[in-house]
Amino acid sequence: MNVARLNMCHGDREWHRGVIRAVRRLNEEKGYAVAVMMDTEGSEIHMGDLGGATSAKAEDEEVWTFSVRSFELPLPERTINVIMTGLLKVYKLTYLLISFAVIVHCHNFASKSYTDVRVGDELLVDGGMARFEVIEKLGPDVKCRCTDPGLLLPRANLTFWRDGSIVRERNAMLPTISSKDWLDIDFGIAEGVDFIAVSFVKSAEVIKHFKSYIAARSRGSLEYIGFYVVTRENSESTRYPLSGVPPFLNNAVEQHDSWKNNKNCLKLFGFPQPGVFSVPKKQHLVSGVISAPTIHLHALEKLSVIAKIESIDSLKNLEEIIRASDGAMVATLDMGAQVPLEQLNKPVIVASQLLESMVEYPTPTRAEVADVSEAVRQRADALMLSGESAMGRYPEKALSVLRSVSLRIEKWWREEKRHEALELQGVSSSFSDKISEEICNSAAKMANGLGADAVFVFTKTGHMASLLSRCRPDCPVFAFTTSTSVRRRLNLQWGLIPFRLSFSDDMESNLNRTFSLLKARGMIQSGDLVIALSDMLQSIQVMNVP
Repeated sequence: MNVARLNMCHGDREWHRGVIRAVRRLNEEKGYAVAVMMDTEGSEIHMGDLGGATSAKAEDEEVWTFSVRSFELPLPERTINVIMTGLLKVYKLTYLLISFAVIVHCHNFASKSYTDVRVGDELLVDGGMARFEVIEKLGPDVKCRCTDPGLLLPRANLTFWRDGSIVRERNAMLPTISSKDWLDIDFGIAEGVDFIAVSFVKSAEVIKHFKSYIAARSRGSLEYIGFYVVTRENSESTRYPLSGVPPFLNNAVEQHDSWKNNKNCLKLFGFPQPGVFSVPKKQHLVSGVISAPTIHLHALEKLSVIAKIESIDSLKNLEEIIRASDGAMVATLDMGAQVPLEQLNKPVIVASQLLESMVEYPTPTRAEVADVSEAVRQRADALMLSGESAMGRYPEKALSVLRSVSLRIEKWWREEKRHEALELQGVSSSFSDKISEEICNSAAKMANGLGADAVFVFTKTGHMASLLSRCRPDCPVFAFTTSTSVRRRLNLQWGLIPFRLSFSDDMESNLNRTFSLLKARGMIQSGDLVIALSDMLQSIQVMNVP
């Protein structure tokens, strides 16, 4: 597992905080680099938590009532609670034995002037797990008859269809990022998550607005005065809070290596008095290391924003959305195939219920294995489990199946020599970035042409490793970076095996250290052909492992 995804549709923030802390603890104890992605709930109409029930069965010809009316707790017998998020107000409602109530998103849902729901429209639950037909509109209620029985699960999505097409006017009235989402986003920043996935993105403006909000949070923090001190004593570090620190700094800061070599070195977390340090343009100071009169700066790591492509509206503005975001999550393989995301140097996550049957059964269907295989053949960066691991009976088996199928297809692909490096058009504007692109294109071609056993890339920001991943070389790519957060983010990208390693401008010294590290782990052996590149020296080297 490379990334732990937190679905904010489920659980409360305290539960998610516990998961984040558990992941961070395992990373520290075991040396892992598992990243954390927070997936926002988004504005949608959906089932609630069903009053504590794990599911509800919709039978043929049952009449359900969709309503904006709220109901007091405790709920009556045989009652399910359903909620809707997306607007400032949250409604609660119920259903009885044969009259079921489901929330809608606005006060005049059933009024004569409100035309986006009509008698004869079809309601799909969770993409078609159950179907209903609208038979009557009564005041604040809309009555529906079940036409296709099915099991309803907590938080199942609800969509209306007419003449075979989704009623898109309904979605247009909902904000992409709801009021609850903004609170969750603040929580994610405070906990130092690596990725935030934005649900139901319809335009690039949503991503730009979100990124500007994150930037504003960072700029505002520069006015804050407060820090931690870490001292070096007997190979131990001690953290002392000198004053209150904004919560989002607790996990955003990175360890600086200079204190390890100086027993009297103090490390300051936070922000200094104005004018003490000069802050580089487009960087935000989060730490300074003081050793005698020498001051080292460390820049705030970037939070990556993933756009979730889940609706027809997203497809109309797909390329603009991808350009504005740091990656994309697509709900189907077809959507993933429509735009070659590697041309824009953005990772793509395929999340289309890949092993859905393993929610209930210990083995997948042949069709599901074929779906996983196709995603690997299309060279997606990541495959994601959802219900299989969140509420399934066999989460570990599902992960094992996903991994084994992926590795088997990749091995077959290489043995059949079907794996070719991608020489892609440049996406950078600066001259130095264009040089990096050409170096990575050349390195990938050399790796395939020479049959290299591995590619090493030394990168402080992760940018060159990302460019190399985009080219899809046919061998393992070991990425070495000085930053633990960069290491975690690189976990999301195709073919990269990231390590945190302190290195210098002396490539010979860097290579000797990496040879020793990887040989000790059995990842390379003497005589292996290695291609090495660095974003510091802008060069390519070819050598055999001693």
